[in-house]
Amino acid sequence: MSSWRMGSIKDIMMNVFMMKVIGVALAIWPLKSAGKRWYYAFLQEMVYRFFHVNFWLLVIPSLWSIYKKRHNLASVLTSVTQLTIVFEILAIMVLSRRQAARLKTLLTMAYDYVSVADDKVYPVVYKYVRKAQIIFGIITIAYALILLTYLVQAFIENKPPIYAYYPFDIKSPVVWICVYGNQLLCTFYAAVVIIMDAMMMFMIFVTSIRLELLQNDFKKVKDYPDLVKCIRTHQDIIWYIKEVYCIKKYMVLKMLISIAIYIMCEGLQLFALNLSWGMRFQVSLLFGIGLFRVYIYAACSQDLISSGLDLGYFVYSSLWYNQSHSVMVAKAFVICRCQKSLGIRVCGITDDLNMKFLANFLYRVFSYTMTLRAIIKTLR
Repeated sequence: MSSWRMGSIKDIMMNVFMMKVIGVALAIWPLKSAGKRWYYAFLQEMVYRFFHVNFWLLVIPSLWSIYKKRHNLASVLTSVTQLTIVFEILAIMVLSRRQAARLKTLLTMAYDYVSVADDKVYPVVYKYVRKAQIIFGIITIAYALILLTYLVQAFIENKPPIYAYYPFDIKSPVVWICVYGNQLLCTFYAAVVIIMDAMMMFMIFVTSIRLELLQNDFKKVKDYPDLVKCIRTHQDIIWYIKEVYCIKKYMVLKMLISIAIYIMCEGLQLFALNLSWGMRFQVSLLFGIGLFRVYIYAACSQDLISSGLDLGYFVYSSLWYNQSHSVMVAKAFVICRCQKSLGIRVCGITDDLNMKFLANFLYRVFSYTMTLRAIIKTLR
């Protein structure tokens, strides 16, 4: 293996490892059994509880701010957006704990699979990792710019970075430090949204990789035992997908509700209100991140759907002539199973997340935003 190839594999593992380290630091990546290193679990628990309390301390002043500024539409929309972000973060924290056992198993399996990548696995893994690097590189830059705008705005206006109303004087140095520290920590911790999306995307991409590589395994089938082995691998992948969906359905529902609120609030500010250029830049970044996050989930789901269907087409196109009856029955079984869509969905609420769903979602949210804009202009 060439040095270029080895370097690329190391780069891939470095990206996955960094995601794991940040996830552990933010207390959403479940730790393995600590054994003698019990203090790692203790520290993670303390981080979780500390930020959980900090966010709830931010909720009440934010709600109070909406009431106090109810006649100022721009302030209300900003506070609603910030509250939605806070509640989404709290939902992520709660779900990561309630699904900790399942999440630990699935992430460990995905991480171990990528960590033993060899010449056979490498090209497919690299393709998906490059896609993830581009997507999350864009989101990370946007998050850093938003964070910078909040900090610069707070510095210029000499006030905490988040819109909130406190029923006491915060000019006292001690109180000011506590309030500013609380809001600053919550602002930095918002990166947990990006990391959780990355973790979900990581598990889905590993599944797509396994389905794509399974095509090569079917190509090498020589007899019935080899075919049975491939079918069992396919069964394992289907089980993994079902387990991921037990977590994913809540994440998708949470994400769609949150982003619909983001886009409508930010859209109203962009299209219906006269904002300063600084605020317009900040709102545009939040608006763009919301749209891009829907695209991420739709793209992951589309890749998974395509990988599942491609496997079925591949088996259908394989050699059938002069095959035994048991082999033909087994192949037909695989083809039938591949017809079932593997797309991400919330049963009874959404269809499969794909590019068609993305277009419909954006059309509806944009329509609602324009309708609210017209109503607001009429009332004003």
